Amino acid sequence: AGGGGADASVSATKPNSYGAPAALVTADQMQNGNEKRTAGSSAASQSSGPSQALAAARRAAEVVRSLQAAYETTGNEALRPNSHSFLAALGAFTRAACFTSTSSSSDQATAAKEAEGLIHWMEDLAEACKNEDAAPGTVAYSLVMNAYAKSGHRDAGRKAETIFRSLESASLRESASALEGSSDEGNGRWSRRARSTANTFCYNIVINAYSRQGRRGGAVDSAERILTEMENRYNATLDELAKPDVVSYSSVINAWARANRKGYGAQRAENILNRMEAAGIVPNTITFNSVLKCWAKSRDSRALFRAEALFRRMERLHEEGNADVQPDRITFNTLLHTLANAGKAQTAQRAEFILDRMESMAEEGNSELAPNLFTWNSCIEAWSKANVSYSADRAYSLLRRLIALQQDRKATKRDRSVRADRMSYNSVIFALSRSTAPDAAVRAEQLLGLMEREEAQGNPDVRPDVYSYSSVISAWSRSRKQGAGKRAELILERMEQRSKAGMPRLKPNFVSYNSAIDAWAKSGEGTLGARRAEQLLRRMENLYAEGDESVKPTANSYNAVISAWARSGTRCAYWKAEELVNRMWERYESGESDVRPDHCSFNTLINAISKSQREGKAEKALRVLRRMDKLYQGGYKYARPNEMTYTSVLNSCAFTFVEDDLSKRKALDVAIFTLEELQESHYGNPNHVTYGMFLKACANLMSTDDDRWRRVVEPVILQCRRDGYVGELVLKQLQDAAPEHLYRNILEEVADRDKMTLVKLSDLPEEWRCNVHEKRSWKGRSGRELKRQGVLALGRTET
Repeated sequence: AGGGGADASVSATKPNSYGAPAALVTADQMQNGNEKRTAGSSAASQSSGPSQALAAARRAAEVVRSLQAAYETTGNEALRPNSHSFLAALGAFTRAACFTSTSSSSDQATAAKEAEGLIHWMEDLAEACKNEDAAPGTVAYSLVMNAYAKSGHRDAGRKAETIFRSLESASLRESASALEGSSDEGNGRWSRRARSTANTFCYNIVINAYSRQGRRGGAVDSAERILTEMENRYNATLDELAKPDVVSYSSVINAWARANRKGYGAQRAENILNRMEAAGIVPNTITFNSVLKCWAKSRDSRALFRAEALFRRMERLHEEGNADVQPDRITFNTLLHTLANAGKAQTAQRAEFILDRMESMAEEGNSELAPNLFTWNSCIEAWSKANVSYSADRAYSLLRRLIALQQDRKATKRDRSVRADRMSYNSVIFALSRSTAPDAAVRAEQLLGLMEREEAQGNPDVRPDVYSYSSVISAWSRSRKQGAGKRAELILERMEQRSKAGMPRLKPNFVSYNSAIDAWAKSGEGTLGARRAEQLLRRMENLYAEGDESVKPTANSYNAVISAWARSGTRCAYWKAEELVNRMWERYESGESDVRPDHCSFNTLINAISKSQREGKAEKALRVLRRMDKLYQGGYKYARPNEMTYTSVLNSCAFTFVEDDLSKRKALDVAIFTLEELQESHYGNPNHVTYGMFLKACANLMSTDDDRWRRVVEPVILQCRRDGYVGELVLKQLQDAAPEHLYRNILEEVADRDKMTLVKLSDLPEEWRCNVHEKRSWKGRSGRELKRQGVLALGRTET
C-alpha cells in the first residue's frame, strides 16, 4: 500500500507507522488486486518468531485499512477490500497468536486481542454499510476464536466464547433477514456477506480454548458446559451441523486431564467417555489415552483398577474390529506410569510383564509398540517404589538390561537408540538408598561413578545432578555401617568441589547436608559421629548466615544431630541434646519457622536423657514431657506428645540404677504417674512396648515382696491383657521379674502350674496378644515401623 509518484491517482496525507502515506495507490498497482490484498498474509507466513509474526500481521491489517480508507475517499471499487483481504489479515493475526515459541506468550495474546479488534472493525463497516464484504462470516469468527484458543491468554476460554456468541447473534440476524425477505438498505447489507453458522467446528474451538486453560478457575467446567449445550441443541433440532463429534468429547476429556482434579477429574473424564459411546460416537485411541492420562495423574486409590479396565476395554474393542481403538505406545506407557505410581511389588511385576510384551510385539513386526526410554524408565521406577527387600535388585537388573541392549551389536538400530539417561540411573540409586542389602550403598556409589565417567566421555544425558549425589549419601546413611559417615561426607565434599570447578548445578543443598548428618548419626561411631554431625550443622548455619538460602538448616537437620548425641553414649550427650533443642527454640522465636522444635526433637531429647547416667533422669524426662504438654495446651501444635514420648519417659525409669530407696521411689512414682496419664489422656494409648517398659521399671525399682505389685502392677497387667498387648517384652518381664504368686495368678488360666516357666507367647489366648505387631527378630524392619513400635526411642538397633 506504499509507493506512489507524480501520477498517483489517489493520495492521502495521513502517515502510517512505517513513515509512508497511509494510502498511496495507483490504478496500475491495483491491476492485480488479489496479490496486493493478500500481501500481509505472505509477510506473516515468512516471519521467524512471535514478535515478527505480530509485526507482519499488523502490516497486513494496515494494508486492509489503507485500502478501505482509499475506497471510502474515492469510491473506486477497484480499491475496496474484499472478503479475501479481511480473511488474509485475520489469518495473519491467528498465525501470530498460534506461533509455537518457548518465549513469553505476551505477543501471542496481543495478536489475539488485535484480531478481535479487527473483526469488530469489520462488523462496524458492515453495520454502517461501508463495505458489504467486511461482514464477518463463520471463517472470520473461527479465526479469531482459534487465535484466542492457542494464544495462551489467561482468559482465552471466555474470550473465545464471547466471539462465538457474536457468531450466534450474526447467524440469528441472517436467519431473521432471510425470513423477512426485506430489500431495504438496512437489511440488504447482509445479502452479500458469508453465511454465519455456529457449527461443530466452532463449538470445538471454544471447548479447546477452555481446555488449554488447565486449572484456571472454572475452565474445565465451562468446557463441559459447552459440550452439554451442543448435545442439547442437537437433541432438540437434529441439526447435523452442531452434532458433537470425536473432537468435541476428546477435548473435554483432555480438559479434565489438564485440570488435575485428581480422582474426581478422572471419574468425570471417564463419564464423558461413556456419554460419548451412548451418543453413538465411536471413541478413538486418543480419546482413551486422555482418560488413561487422567487416572495416571490422579493419585487416586482407584487409578490402577480403572486404568487396567480401560486398557482391557480398548483391547476388546480392537479385537471386535474397531481399528481406531488399537492400544499404541502412549497407551502402554500411560498404563506403565499408573503401575509405577502404585508402589507395590505386584504392580512392578505387571509393569515388567508389559515391557516384555511390548518387546515381543516389536519383534513380531509391530515396530510402533517398541519400548522407548519412557517405557524402560517407568518399569525401573515401578521397582524403585516397590517397598520389598528385592526391589532394588530388580531395578538394578532392568538398568543393566537396558545398558546391555544399547551395547548389543545384534540389536536393531531402533533398540540401540534407546539409551539410559539420568532418570534411569537416579531411580536405581533411589531404590538402593531404601534397600537394607549390605552392599546397597557400595552399588549406589558405583552407579554414581559410572554416571560421572559417561559424562566425561561426552554423554550429557546421564550427567548426575544434586539428586544423584544426595541419594548416594542417603544410601550410606541407611547402611548404618561403621565408616558410612566418612563415605557420605566425602561425597558431599565431591559435590562442593565440582560446584566450585564450574558446575554450580551440583552445589549441595540442605537435603545433601541432612543426609550426610544422618549418616554420621547412624554410623555407630559414638562421639566421633556426633561431633562430625554437629560440625556439618555448624557449616550449614555459617553458609546460611553468609546468604546461602539453599543450605538453610531445617528441623530435620537439628533432629539428626540430637539423635547423633543420643546414640553417642558419651557422658555429655544429654547436655548436648538439650543445648541443641534450646538453640532450635531460640532460632524459632527469632523468626526461623523452618527450625521449630517438634515432637521428634523433644522425644529424642528424652531418649538422650534415658541413656545417660545422670541422677534423677526419670524426673528430668518427665519435666520435658510436662514442657511438651504445656506448649501444646498453649497452642503450639508441633509439641504434641504421643505414645513414644510416654514410652521414652518410662524407659528412663526402667534404666534408673540407683541404690538409695528415695531415688528409687521417685523414679517409680514417675513411672506410675506417666502410665496413668497416658491411659487417661487424648495423646494416645499404651502399646505392648509401653506396658513392657512399665513392667521393666517396676522390676528394677521394686523388690518382689513389695505390696505395690498387687495393688499397682496387677491391675496394669490385667488391663494389658484386655487391650490385647501381651507381647514378648511383657511376657519376659513377667517371667523374669514378677513375684511368683503374681505370675501364677496371671497365667493360671492358660498353663498348668508345673509348666508355667515354659509358657511361650503362642501359648497365650489370641485376645491377649491380638494387637501386638512385633517379630522375634528386628532384622529387616524399616525405621518407620520401628519408630511406630517405639523401639528407636528406646535405643535398640535394627538387628
